[in-house]
This record gives sequence, structure tokens and C-alpha cells, in this order.
Amino acid sequence: MSIEKKEVNDFIEKQEIRWVVVNFIDLNGEHRNISLPSSSFLTGTAWDSIDFDGSSVGFAAVEKSDMSLIPDPNSYWTDPFSDNTLNLHASICNSEGEKIGPRSVLMKIIKEYEALGLTPHISPEMEFYVFENIKQAIMENDFMGADMDLGGKNVMHSLLGFNDSSKYPVRAKQAYLTANVHESLRDFRDKLSDLLISAGYQIRYHHHEGGRRQLEIETGYFPAMKAADYIVNFKYLAKGLGKEWGLLPTFMPKPSAYDAGNGMHFHIMLKNGEKNAFSNDAGELNETAKHFIAGLMEHAPALCSFTNPTINSYRRLMPGFEAPVVIAWSRGNRTALIRVPGSAKGEKCNIEIRNPDTSANPYLAAAAILAAGLDGIKRKLEAPPEAVGNLYECNESPMLPTILDEALEATSEDEIILDAIGRDLFEIIKARKKKEICQYRKQIPIFDFNRYYDV
Repeated sequence: MSIEKKEVNDFIEKQEIRWVVVNFIDLNGEHRNISLPSSSFLTGTAWDSIDFDGSSVGFAAVEKSDMSLIPDPNSYWTDPFSDNTLNLHASICNSEGEKIGPRSVLMKIIKEYEALGLTPHISPEMEFYVFENIKQAIMENDFMGADMDLGGKNVMHSLLGFNDSSKYPVRAKQAYLTANVHESLRDFRDKLSDLLISAGYQIRYHHHEGGRRQLEIETGYFPAMKAADYIVNFKYLAKGLGKEWGLLPTFMPKPSAYDAGNGMHFHIMLKNGEKNAFSNDAGELNETAKHFIAGLMEHAPALCSFTNPTINSYRRLMPGFEAPVVIAWSRGNRTALIRVPGSAKGEKCNIEIRNPDTSANPYLAAAAILAAGLDGIKRKLEAPPEAVGNLYECNESPMLPTILDEALEATSEDEIILDAIGRDLFEIIKARKKKEICQYRKQIPIFDFNRYYDV
């Protein structure tokens, strides 16, 4: 037994853990798990493999559905919502014993970096909304969510009895860094941050975001796999806390047509030992960083199948909400796809890619992004000149896909990203997404009735 597995088993015995929950993410980015008695790890074979039906979660056809989970001993943390319960993340194996699935895809890319002496680190920004109930969420997204109010109180909401209380007088798109005295969700983000810290994560800060009921919590940098695990654990803790408090967090990319969307910006740096591999002797971005940026730009359309994997994702990627639409890089410019923060100096040298959203499967999104950057480094791609000005007003630069169909086709034609993710895996994802798009197109949204009923 490895040192890491023995450490977990010792923790299980010392903390009198009764149940071990083994977690994984399916191809839609949905969280799945299975619970085992702790004895399965102490005296049984759970460390070797845990059987499950892969066809029921979209990983395989029913005739090839026998699959297994391989727990990662480096990913354990205690569950604050269940007594004496431990959480682990797992990789997936098919019936032939081959590791497949999102976590394995990311691990393959990480090993390619390690072969070059590099370790990718990611700091994900997590944005999400918290509603009191579904009725409130729906009201925010109809015509009464428009900014036609005084002091943050929507007039139509007031007439119908859904007005905001005096403790929440903020407008759509104008709530960034709202003072705690006005904010009804301050205690929620305090407690969620405490839970994340207890789970072993460093929190830089948390605050109210630009949306009326939108929050953000920022963390430090983690090695890529730990960063992806963090995203999964973040959503689990937010939803668990919401359940306890009678609130409904959502990570839907664009829950309201009138307000800011939920981004999941990735700040990325590469390490060579303890040294920042993106920094030159003067503390500025070096050629490696610029090649990485060039790789992201070349493969940007293909990345969107994984960074923006839902139909709703493309309602966020529109001008006017600080979400990118133009494939460009710039310093301190939030209208660009790739932003070099003003603080990116020396050991803090990093780049931020701004199109990922919180519906993404974090393992596939991270893998695709890192594969694109690695291609730029290996081929020494040259980044174009830095873009300047408000890029929403730019009509000449290449654009990100505007619908999911475009993203899927771009990925189908990108050999580098296909090789990184795996062609078979992508074909499964593509088929599922095409079916989802077909189902969507059969629907008649309320906009159609409002616009065309009396033509």
C-alpha cells in the first residue's frame, strides 16, 4: 500500500470515519458519487477499484457498461454535512482496465508538462448566484428583471409583492463590491469561505459580484488537478450550504437576461520547480508565456466545447457584461479573451482566460486550455500584437463562437484539442450535445410568443 493510501486509512481510523464517498464528474459536468463503508478501504479492495454502471451516466453503451472507479488518495477531505464521512475523487476505468474520462484526460496533459519540467497551476474564480426560491429566480429573468427601478426596487416586483427588502437595494450589473450593510448574502459567503478553508483551501477574498444576487470567492493557485477538484468541491459545498439555509445557489452561466453572467475565469501560471516559468529576468511575461497565449488564441474556438459547454453559455458571451467575445490578448483589459493582470509581475506572472463559465466540466476545461497552451509552447507560436481599447467595438478581430453548434464544429476540426481530449470521448460528448441542441430547437420560448404571436 502506498504512503498516500496509508495516510488516508490512518485518518479514517483516527477520525472514526464510517462512510467514504467516492466522487466523479460525468461528461455533462454533473457530480456523481457512491458511498462505501470505511472498512472497504481499511480491509477491502476499494483502493483497487469500485464497480459501477457506465452506461447509466453516459460513459459507455449498455453492452460495454462495466466500468470502475479508482480513488485518488491525494484528494480526501471530510464532509461538513454528514457526520463521520470522508470524500475522495476518482478516475474512471473501462472494462479493459484503460483509464478514461475527464480526470484521466487532465492527468495525461499534466504529465506532458512534467516531461518538460513544468507544473501548471490554476486559480479559478468562482461566480454564482444565490436565490431565495425558484419564483424569485424566474421573476429576475422575465421582463420585470429589467433595470426600471428606483433604489434597487423593481416597480413591477413591488406591485406583485415580490419587491426586494431594504437590506438589498442594489441594481442589476451594479452590485460589484456592495457594502456588507446592504447585502443579505454576506453571512452565506462568510460561511461558505469557512467551509472551503476547513476543506484545506486558501481563500484570497470573497465579495458581492456585479449581479444583484451574485457572489464570488477567489482562491490561491493550486496544481491543475487540485484546482479542478476544488471547483467540484466548491459547488458541492455551496449547494450543501444552500440546502441547510433554505437558499438556492446556481452556477448556470446566464440565469438572467438582464444581469451579469457566471464566469469561471482561469488564472494560469507555469512553475519550473519554485520558479515562475512565465517570468523573465525583468519580472515581465517571457517568451514561454507569450507562446502559451498564442496557443490559447489559435485554439480558442475549439476550447469552447469544454469551457462553454451549454446552450446557455453563449447567452453570457455577449458584449456589455465583461464577458469576452473577441479572440485577443491585452493587459488589464476585461473585454479581451486573455487578460494579463496589472499585478502580473515577477513570481506573480500569470495570464487569465476569461471565457470559461461555471457549467464547465473542470477537468475537461482545464485539459483543453492546457493542451492549447502547450501546443503554443512546443511550436513556439507567436502571439499577435496586444489589442487595445474596448474590444466590444472591434469588428476586425476573430470572434469566439456565438452558439454551441459553432464550438462543436470548431473542435471537430482541431487535431490538437481532439488528441488531447480523445476522439472517442469527444464524439460521445458531441452526440449528446447535438441531441440537446435538437431538443432546444423544438421548444417555443416566451420571446417567440411576445414577438410573433400577432404577426
